[in-house]
Amino acid sequence: MVKIRIENKWISREKMMNIAIIGAGFIAGVHAKSILASGNYIHTVISNIPSQAAEFAAFFNAKEWKTDYKTIDINSIDCVHICTEPSLHYEMICFFADKNVPIICEKPLTLKADEAEKLDGMIREKEVPVCLCFNNRFYPAVQEMRRKIAENELGAPIMLYGSYEQSFHIPPVMNSWRFDADGGNDLRAVSEIGSHLIDLIQFVTGENIVRVSAKFKNRTEKLYLNGEGQLTEDRTDKEFVLKNEDTAIVMFELEGGALASMCLSEISAGKVNELRLNIICKDGRADWSNDLPDRLNIAVKGGDDSSVTLGMQTGFSDSYINMFSEFYKFVNSGGFASDMENNFAVVSDACKNVSVCRAILKSAENDGTFMGV
Repeated sequence: MVKIRIENKWISREKMMNIAIIGAGFIAGVHAKSILASGNYIHTVISNIPSQAAEFAAFFNAKEWKTDYKTIDINSIDCVHICTEPSLHYEMICFFADKNVPIICEKPLTLKADEAEKLDGMIREKEVPVCLCFNNRFYPAVQEMRRKIAENELGAPIMLYGSYEQSFHIPPVMNSWRFDADGGNDLRAVSEIGSHLIDLIQFVTGENIVRVSAKFKNRTEKLYLNGEGQLTEDRTDKEFVLKNEDTAIVMFELEGGALASMCLSEISAGKVNELRLNIICKDGRADWSNDLPDRLNIAVKGGDDSSVTLGMQTGFSDSYINMFSEFYKFVNSGGFASDMENNFAVVSDACKNVSVCRAILKSAENDGTFMGV
């Protein structure tokens, strides 16, 4: 045990973790801030662009930076955070799992169902602690919603519906791997934001999604690539055909018989990052939104509506801090050898998520026909 000082108070905690971060983009920055806020240390930063790696390492006071994750001194780190595009996840997870390094990986786990299944089998066999970043599980209001369903306070789930809206892909927008359908990223709204709702639906109900039906719709069929690397509506001599989805509407069937739906959009003007989830049960209902993340709205049959506030103005960064802290505690307590109950998503959860996403794509390619997961 060590002691750290937070707000002029010394508290005891497990040993400080030495962390490696692979990636130097936006989400890597979210990870870095949350690692430091949870009382841990960024030892190594890895990016294949040297200037980005050096700048990121200097900003977050890391000990060193590298351009190749395979050159990390494994004995110097306690955990690695993978914050890269998903097409790179499989190889990286295999590399670190083979060396028994605990892993925190951004979602989705991978873009291919067969890779996800292989990772699930390997992680189970080697018992390497792995956490997937479905951070919305770590809002206290979401955990309370899950508890109420598990303890049957609202009765059996009948119907769930949710939405996730962002504005990041309204043109002009920088071209990136997210638009590279030919390179393997054949999903965009579904894998980027829909995966969060898929995870929440299964996490809150404790039930697997077993069938899906989906339709996709894009704002436009094509954009144009300009000299600054942006996709724009202004005509250039470089036409860019959009091959993955701006928006999606998806219907689910859960194994317990409940129905669910989600509406996704990455082209919603004015919506930076709005996630909503509603659940209607036999004896009541509950709803939550990340716009008011510490508030859970509840109504029960024959009773009044109520709004419960959980946490102290819990926000986006808190969900990452809470997730990382729980995972580090799990690692420090012995990992798979411990009897600690966890909320973080493991590889088997992420594998199911990938399977749902692939079934959604197959359904959309077949005009919304229901597909089994």
